[in-house]
Amino acid sequence: KTRRKHLESSHGRAHVNAKQIPYNYKRQYGITLEDKAALLAAQGGRCKACGSLHPGNKLGQWATDHIHGTKIIRGILCLGCNSALGHVKDNPQRLRQLADYVEEFGVGSPVQH
Repeated sequence: KTRRKHLESSHGRAHVNAKQIPYNYKRQYGITLEDKAALLAAQGGRCKACGSLHPGNKLGQWATDHIHGTKIIRGILCLGCNSALGHVKDNPQRLRQLADYVEEFGVGSPVQH
């Protein structure tokens, strides 16, 4: 196979992507994958926000939470917490309002029609 055909194959992409992951991670967050593992260990192997022991995705990967536009890392989060922050655009007031909204009816209350 030519190099181009190899790179276009799923095996070729996986091989190139596996080599690029550490480089891209360091470039994006300013830390290595080993640093990320150390941060997670320092958090007790749990999500820094909710304390979950499970990353919440099929691949078992934890999310690196950072202040967007910087390389300042706040912590390692589960998928649910990281997604929630993204949906509210890291706005603490909006998170408080959502918490108030949920607590208004009691946590876990079923919706009545």
